[in-house]
Amino acid sequence: MKTIAELSRAAAGWVATTVAMLCAPAAFGQLFEHPSSTPIDPAYARKTELAHEAAMQVPISSFYDAPVPLGPGKAGALLRTESVTNLPLPDGATAVRILYRGRSPADTPVTVSGIVLVPTGAPPAGGWPVIAWAHGTTGVERICAPSLSKDLGTYEWIEINSLLDMGYAVVATDYQGLGTQGQHPYLDKITNAWDTIYSVPAARSAVKSLSPRWVAMGHSQGGLAVAGVAELEATSKDPNYLGAVAIAGAWDAEKVVVRMNEPGADPLNAGYLAMFARGLQAIDANYKPEQILSAQGMKRVQEEGQHCWEVEIAFTFDLPQGTVYKPEWRTNPTVRKIFERDRLHGPIAGPLLVIASTDDESIPAKTTVDENVARLCAAHSDVQYVRFAGIGIDHDGTERATMGLRYRWIQDRFSGLPTHPNCGVHSPRS
Repeated sequence: MKTIAELSRAAAGWVATTVAMLCAPAAFGQLFEHPSSTPIDPAYARKTELAHEAAMQVPISSFYDAPVPLGPGKAGALLRTESVTNLPLPDGATAVRILYRGRSPADTPVTVSGIVLVPTGAPPAGGWPVIAWAHGTTGVERICAPSLSKDLGTYEWIEINSLLDMGYAVVATDYQGLGTQGQHPYLDKITNAWDTIYSVPAARSAVKSLSPRWVAMGHSQGGLAVAGVAELEATSKDPNYLGAVAIAGAWDAEKVVVRMNEPGADPLNAGYLAMFARGLQAIDANYKPEQILSAQGMKRVQEEGQHCWEVEIAFTFDLPQGTVYKPEWRTNPTVRKIFERDRLHGPIAGPLLVIASTDDESIPAKTTVDENVARLCAAHSDVQYVRFAGIGIDHDGTERATMGLRYRWIQDRFSGLPTHPNCGVHSPRS
């Protein structure tokens, strides 16, 4: 088992290894990692990303199909398991896919898939402590499940490997509609939180060596999901829930999406806007993406076909900024419904570590996270807010730059040490 300091020092090496292993062809994000004076050719970007997706894709098998009939049962009940091999995991670590019962946005039974990753060696007394990982954006199509990818979602397997090395089991939900049949409720705080919560009892049924004690952690879309976990746990009061870590969470989806649609916004945001428009179908069966997508935006989505986030971005990044949606999009009732569902209302259970950056072009702290943290603090929540400012840490950088900080915080939760809420702004430089 590596120490936190060793893992923090190794993070840069893991990133380099990921690039070497997974970038033939290169991943789309890296085309924009170091912008040059030469514009990216849209046709090249699309060809590159389609090839990369095909290279990483695992075919959908009957494992992901719901039992017919589904029958009665509780959310979190395990339905099916399947061993997984050939993942880029530490030597001796094991992986098991799970299919379990969940709850749809309409609170009806659905099936959800995910994966359980178990460290090398014998478990400690009481079982492997559990991290319930809520992933960031992968797309809105069925093929976009991390458990159907050879790299579990590119940058996220680096995080997962570091947790396995520290002796944590990782339970990673796909979220419903990714892997399983049905529409994925993209950026729906409540449903994504349910999927995360119910993955834990399902995983414990599948892998008997897991401890009942768990911490939730997520980045971006997952950062919103774990905020929902903290809210839902205030009602369910699971004594084994020890807290959550929200990294660059898409809190206050209205501000996030509105900002992405403004002229002058990062052109990569067009893909996220298209995914948001399509994911709303899970919230309201009568809603259609063309109700809010512009003719130009809808044409690109149709040209793209059924693919995941990197391909989505490759097909939309050259759209004129501010033209993805129709002018009246914010008045759509389904849009208003999801914005209300995504607000943080509180109260929350357990401690919450919040990590954000003012230099994050996708989810900047000043316009999205600060206000919600203030609201939680006003409700006397146990919040530690780590807010980077003016040092160039971007959306994905918030995850890479804070590995050691997060792991110390998580270790303290499993060790039963006191928390250190600050309910203010703290901007570390390392």
